[in-house]
Amino acid sequence: MTTIVNRLHLLLTLISMSKAMECQQFRANLEADNKISTQAPSDNLHAVSFATCSRSCINGCECFSFNSRSNMCRLYIHRSSCDPSNMTVSEAGWRSYTIFEIQPTETLPLDCKSLYMNGKRKSGVYTIYPWERSDPNYRPVQVYCDMETEGGGWTAIQRRVNGEESFYRNWTEYKLGFGSPNVDYWIGNNAIHQLTNGRNLSLRVTITPMNGGSVSFKMYHQFYVFGEDLNYTLQLAVPGNGNLDDVLLYSSGGRLTGMQFSTFDVDNDKSSYNCAATYYGGWWFDNCDYAYLNGPWLSNDWHNPWHSQYTTAVDVNGTSMLIK
Repeated sequence: MTTIVNRLHLLLTLISMSKAMECQQFRANLEADNKISTQAPSDNLHAVSFATCSRSCINGCECFSFNSRSNMCRLYIHRSSCDPSNMTVSEAGWRSYTIFEIQPTETLPLDCKSLYMNGKRKSGVYTIYPWERSDPNYRPVQVYCDMETEGGGWTAIQRRVNGEESFYRNWTEYKLGFGSPNVDYWIGNNAIHQLTNGRNLSLRVTITPMNGGSVSFKMYHQFYVFGEDLNYTLQLAVPGNGNLDDVLLYSSGGRLTGMQFSTFDVDNDKSSYNCAATYYGGWWFDNCDYAYLNGPWLSNDWHNPWHSQYTTAVDVNGTSMLIK
């Protein structure tokens, strides 16, 4: 029985705020109790507790020893230093631990496609996690997922259903997002950047007409938004199928690609006047636009929802911008 106990490994699990929020584990070999390594430690320090000693084992530290009697902590950069074959010097109170990392069993969904791949097939509001837990911007984000259109798994970055949510918002509100995903909302420019960063995503724009006709749409197969340091500059390319004209790339004075985002309080457009203030909403304005989905609902001030098929607000009964 004693032999079996001596060969048991003690597993102590601590949560470490590392890049992916891994579980950091320390394996203690009880056969090496009351012994220290013949190899010199990289650091030898006082620690009031095991937890204090374990938290010191960072930046290349592979194993450590803690003495519960003297409250001393010895750190090693080589895993072999804590191998029982090297723990041959007797000294009461010591126990050695080897560090290793495991991934958590739960993988949080990055976007609606992740949810779709995990069996979610019903369109509706879901929670996604665009940022890693170690990121200062980390937070769960509620979004509307279209799980039925063209293979499903589409994340709505913009959605307007009933016009109850005002899109005449300032820079910070567009940065962080606003509204309710089940009706009208903007996911937030920070989230759009994070979702598109380093990925090859498509954009699907839809407009629902007021007269009850079929939904109009346009596909673009390259969609990317830079970070706030570049004012959320939009990169758009490779137009695809759809019955909406391609006015985002090829309309003079209204191109979206290469445009910085503008709001009434941060004017980045190419016009001599403030397009966002004039047309009451944030957007990637050029001079100013030939397509603009964030204008005031059912108002004469909504300028060119989609030229020339939808030129006034009274033509539009809903919009969405979906990415996948």
